[in-house]
Amino acid sequence: MRALSKSLRRYDGELEINHQMSPGTQAVPEGAVQRNATYTCSHCQAVCVKGKQWVSENHYCPKCDHHICAGCMIRSKTDLTHRPFIALIEGVGAGKEIILTDL
Repeated sequence: MRALSKSLRRYDGELEINHQMSPGTQAVPEGAVQRNATYTCSHCQAVCVKGKQWVSENHYCPKCDHHICAGCMIRSKTDLTHRPFIALIEGVGAGKEIILTDL
């Protein structure tokens, strides 16, 4: 099992849901504070919440050494073309034609 490196942890963020002064919801009751770790998918820039069932090996792209979302993970297994978001930005900056359905 691959250990989560410090280089990947630096991209993590945190989502805080604070219901200390509100009636709350089913997920976060009144008076509670919930904190969840997040990460940004390097392929599509979606911010994803790491749930209790989250496993870093399942959402990892070895080609760019970053976490990716479940949708991009599925896409990477069916499409052998590697398309991180930074490549899209660099392509636009270089004047290349970009087909958005290729993301």
